[in-house]
Amino acid sequence: MKDGVWRASTWLWCVACMAPFMLGLLETGCQEPSHPKAENNQKASDSAVPFEAKKAGVGVGKSTQALEKHGTTGDVVAGPAKVLFRTKEKIVFEIQIPHAMNLYKAEHGKGPQSHEEFMEKIIRANRIRLPELPPGQRYEFNVEKQELWVVPDEEATKGKAQG
Repeated sequence: MKDGVWRASTWLWCVACMAPFMLGLLETGCQEPSHPKAENNQKASDSAVPFEAKKAGVGVGKSTQALEKHGTTGDVVAGPAKVLFRTKEKIVFEIQIPHAMNLYKAEHGKGPQSHEEFMEKIIRANRIRLPELPPGQRYEFNVEKQELWVVPDEEATKGKAQG
């Protein structure tokens, strides 16, 4: 009997340890191997394209973007990390912030009226940890749309000077 309990607990332990790895493999899937020359051309074209403002969501974080640049050869290692960071971002942008906004709107009858109010009453008050952004980007609350956006640094400061 003791031997059967030991085997079952060992099996469960192995499954628990392998689950993140297997989820990473499932998410990365079977992809064609990338060629170094194609990656170099893509990196050159990526740096030439200026960053445009977009709604904050899964994939905006510095860690997630860094892992997305790995080729398929690094997916065995980077795959589970990609899943982890994407899941953390999904929780923040699709669960925590909308829930906090709903509570705020129910209490005040309207949404935040400035970026500072959003950061204070929604993010800090609910202890939401926003993913770190790559250099040259920052979060900005869009009052009209009542959404959090990621904007280039110069666009955010220009918008504050005009508003």
